[in-house]
Amino acid sequence: MKPLQIDFISDLVCPWCVIGLYALQHAIEELKQETNQQFDAQIHFLPFELNPDAPPAGLEKFTHVAAKYGLSKAQVLVNQQNISQRGLELGFEFNMEKRSHYYNTFDGHRLMYWAQLSGQQLELKRALFTAYFSQGKNLSDHKVLTEAAVSAGFDATEVSAFLASDHCKTQVRAHQLQVRKWGIQSVPAIFINQQYLISGSQSVAAYKKALKDIASGTQV
Repeated sequence: MKPLQIDFISDLVCPWCVIGLYALQHAIEELKQETNQQFDAQIHFLPFELNPDAPPAGLEKFTHVAAKYGLSKAQVLVNQQNISQRGLELGFEFNMEKRSHYYNTFDGHRLMYWAQLSGQQLELKRALFTAYFSQGKNLSDHKVLTEAAVSAGFDATEVSAFLASDHCKTQVRAHQLQVRKWGIQSVPAIFINQQYLISGSQSVAAYKKALKDIASGTQV
């Protein structure tokens, strides 16, 4: 089976990106077990901003969703319940009642780019998802980002210094441009070996079949 490079395109305030990532990880682990660890897939994260113009205080959840998607508060609550159930099934705890706003995530994406240099993107991604969706924290706050990074194994002083700088801004913008060139307009989306695109959050079984077909040379 050929190795797979998976570009996982997502935003840090997208609940379906959480579902998609955890389902994808389950699929990868199942394939590794079934192939006696011969299956090789590496996940690399690329940035996508759902709310690039969000103010420092964020966008109030229900007001923003009503304006952007035309959903009522009741509809949002039902969706949140469904997402929370999906999360539990995959091993992630959503506490949607704690999440009051959507925030600007650019600095979080800068931190994610920086984390790839030490091979710790996955750990940081999960920590940032937990900070926002489980704890309801403001992901545009450098203190929150630093705390999440520390929980993922980073040094607090180094993270604080990085966030206070302009490092990696150009690289993140370049990655965002690349994602747009690929025609990706919604997340989550995964691009495998820069050839096969899978859009939207899929089930474990669907990811598993797609990954197995691609790795074995059978087109999806």
